[in-house]
Amino acid sequence: MTTTSDPATHPVEVRTNSGVLCGELILVDRQRVAIRTETGGRVTLPRATVLSVGPVKAC
Repeated sequence: MTTTSDPATHPVEVRTNSGVLCGELILVDRQRVAIRTETGGRVTLPRATVLSVGPVKAC
């Protein structure tokens, strides 16, 4: 079996009230969601701005 992604990563799509981001899930807690994007480094979003978080196969 061959995979093209690192099994330790968790790519997600994050929808906010201002757009959509995709990246590796770093942290989710009651106050924030943090992801690592390929272009922007680490992005931390306040939970109040996050509409949904869902898994994707790749970004």
